[in-house]
This record gives sequence, C-alpha cells and structure tokens, in this order.
Amino acid sequence: MDEWWDVVDAGGGATGTTFRRGDSGWPVGSFHLVVTVCVHRADGTVLVTQRAPTKEFAYGWEFPGGSALAGESGSAAACRELREETSLDVAPDALQWVGRFTEDSALVDLFIVREPAGSTVRPAPAEVMAWKWLPASEVVELRKSGVMADPWGPRLDAMWPAAMATIRSGGAPAVVQLEAHRDSWETDYQREASRLVAALGDRVLAVEHIGGTAIPGLEAKPVIDIAVRVAVDTDPLALGPLLAATGYTQHRSGLRNHGVYTRERDDGARTHILHAFASDQWDECNQRLFRDKLLSDPTAVARYREVKTRAARSSDGRAYTAAKRQVVQQLLDEERAARGLASVTAWDKEALGSHRRPSTEGL
Repeated sequence: MDEWWDVVDAGGGATGTTFRRGDSGWPVGSFHLVVTVCVHRADGTVLVTQRAPTKEFAYGWEFPGGSALAGESGSAAACRELREETSLDVAPDALQWVGRFTEDSALVDLFIVREPAGSTVRPAPAEVMAWKWLPASEVVELRKSGVMADPWGPRLDAMWPAAMATIRSGGAPAVVQLEAHRDSWETDYQREASRLVAALGDRVLAVEHIGGTAIPGLEAKPVIDIAVRVAVDTDPLALGPLLAATGYTQHRSGLRNHGVYTRERDDGARTHILHAFASDQWDECNQRLFRDKLLSDPTAVARYREVKTRAARSSDGRAYTAAKRQVVQQLLDEERAARGLASVTAWDKEALGSHRRPSTEGL
C-alpha cells in the first residue's frame, strides 16, 4: 500500500501538497513530520526497541515511531506507530510533547507517555526484533556505545535533557513561568555583553539586548536574549570554540539561519541565549525589529502581554510559542511595513549554511 505524507514548511505548517514515500523529486526546503514515543514507567525505566533486520538502520536501538501519514496529526501518528510496533495502546491526550528536532527533510517530534496500566509489549516482528526496559539514565550511554539507530545521535543530543526532566517530574508537563520585569535583567545583559565582546574581539561588530527581558515593564521568562552582529568574514554558526570559555554551547535543536548558543547553570536551567547574525542580516533581523516595535508602541506591548500571559497560564513550552505566533507575526508585519520592508514569516529554521532569512526565534 502506498504511504503518503503531508509536505510541510519549516514551522510544520501545511503547504497543501502531499508526497508518496519512495518517489523521487522531494521538494527542496520542505519537510514531513516524523514522530517518536518514549514510553516510561514509574520506576524510571523507558522502553527501547531494536529495529528488525529487514528495515533501514537494521539492528539499531531506538524509541518506537515513524512518519505521520497525510491528514494525520502528530499525536495521532505517535499513537498509531506505538500501537503498530509494540501493541501498546494509548490515547492522544495521554501524550506529552517534549521537543522537535529538524533534520534535512523531516521535523522529528518526541512524545513521552506513561506505560498503560495492565499492558504488555507484543512487538510486531516486521518492525521490532527485540525490546527492553532501560533505566532512563542509561539512554545516553546507549547512544555513546554506538548501537542506537543512526538518526538517534543528534536527536538525543537535542531532546533527551528535556525528556529526562519530564520523566523525573513524574510525567508532569513543563509550564512556562513568566516573571515580573526586573531592572537587574539589564544589568545582567550589560555584564554578559562585556564578556562576549572580550571573547569574540573584532569578530563582533555590535551587541544588543533582545527578547522579553529587554522590554521595561513586560513580564518575561528569566532568560537573557542577546544578539550579536559578526564581522563579514566571520561565520555566525562557528563561534563555539571562541565561546567555550564563557560557558556557552551551541544549541542544536534544529537547523537555523543564524548561530544560537546557550548558557546554563549547574542545575541545567538556561540563563542566557546568544543569537549570532551575519553582518548582512542585521538591519532586517526580526528579533531587533520586534523589540523596537515593543519599545516604541505601548499598544503593541499590551497586545503582546495579553496573549503571552494567557498562553503561559495554560500551556507547555511548545503550545506557548504556538499561541504567541500570530500576534508576533502581526506586530512584525506592522514594524516591517513602517520601515518599507516586505513581510516575512516569523520563523527562522532553514537549511544550514543559508544566512539570509530574518527570524524571530528568541522573542
């Protein structure tokens, strides 16, 4: 039977076209949705399965999953794949979305779900040759041993810390916590900017405070977002070695059109996000335009505050971002129009190596 996929854009939005698996001519710059499910128990173990010998990446260990079919939501696809591969039957509303990793032509969503009561794993021989319950803390060691299916190395690097946090919390989804604006955020930014200039030297042409913490009076997540404009001969995606001594590491949750580096506390809580832009991106950088819109237009702040606070009260991180997207796009469109700039999508993930599309990641 033919397997058809929905073709989506970098943000997961429908393009209105489908693609048959196995055909040639995949549309460049497009994606399809892949889902995977981490089933966990109260004792902290998770279900891992070994791919059948007849499948691509034969004998590799992984979490159950596969491609979403045309017309199928991510959660519905996750439930179907889990049922087909292991016979475990869960409802879509039992799933918790953990994160998304962007590959060359796929958006990979990781879900977590508690093992259904009274269930038994009965693997489909055509899909799974072996399975086991593994302490969640040992998943990284499994990845390091080289026995995971090839795609799982980068996926785990990007998404497993968030998965572990959810498992340790007993499966409770993360809720976005906004804090009242603090004057200390600007002081923190100034201190961090000095450190970054010292580390990057003449490779950086400008440093600015962006994101919610840059807007006086606006509630925000207590994470300082910083934008830097790098010199013409500097690659914004290759600053990792220069930033290592400052505690920043490159963020690899997907392909972006600019460099993203994060700094965390010893307990894993993120404190700073650095966005590095090519010199010719700077004037049309959406983060800067959005910040300027909020700094100059009190009604824009009110519109944005209403949406983000409502979303934060009822959402996890993914739903929070999705809920803000419409108002962010509207405000960006207004600011860009005022400057005589064309409207662009409020999304920055694209093929690695292309540094031209403005973005809003980090707002």
